[in-house]
Amino acid sequence: MLTIDHLEKRFGSTVLFRDLTFTVDGPAVLWAPSGWGKTTLLRILMGRSDRQDCAPQDLCGSGYLWCYPAHRRYAGF
Repeated sequence: MLTIDHLEKRFGSTVLFRDLTFTVDGPAVLWAPSGWGKTTLLRILMGRSDRQDCAPQDLCGSGYLWCYPAHRRYAGF
């Protein structure tokens, strides 16, 4: 299961995600038009992009994917 709570991501003054919250319980497809943040969301989940809402170390120990080193995530894109 994957849960995202209150994720926020900005590029300068442009807000891409504000209070993004969702849960995925099984296989899912991420499908949206170009420029809607799909790759950015995947980069955040993989720990390859900064998040503005909190530092990753604040969530470690809670089971969030980006808290684990890359070789322990068993995921990729």
